Amino acid sequence: MTSHIVLPKTANSDIAEILHRPIRSLTFPKNSNMGIFVAIAVPLEDPLNSISLSYFFEANYALPPNITYLEPWTEVKRRKRNIERTTIYRVLESKFESSGYSGRECLLRAICETSEFPLRHNGLIGDIMHVIFT
Repeated sequence: MTSHIVLPKTANSDIAEILHRPIRSLTFPKNSNMGIFVAIAVPLEDPLNSISLSYFFEANYALPPNITYLEPWTEVKRRKRNIERTTIYRVLESKFESSGYSGRECLLRAICETSEFPLRHNGLIGDIMHVIFT
């Protein structure tokens, strides 16, 4: 006993056309924006009042209304970004100088004082300062 399977003859291009799906993408209405807002509040010691020193960081980004806006970005490969300690020191030194202080002296003093009096008990900010200045 033999059996035969009969398949309709179709070209590869016909199969590719049947199985083809357009690339899906997410687009946003015109003039749409997305924002990130971060605030850090540091309490100040005052026995009579509740006072906090706050720092606010905000970033706004325009969202693409059409997928063609993203085409140049899809071709760019990711590259590793290095932030070196010397770069951070240069930025801090110029910030001190723009505030009217001696940049290099203030930076060296901050490094010395941080190594003498650890800041790790100050939470995340203390840990970040410890990493930068030691």
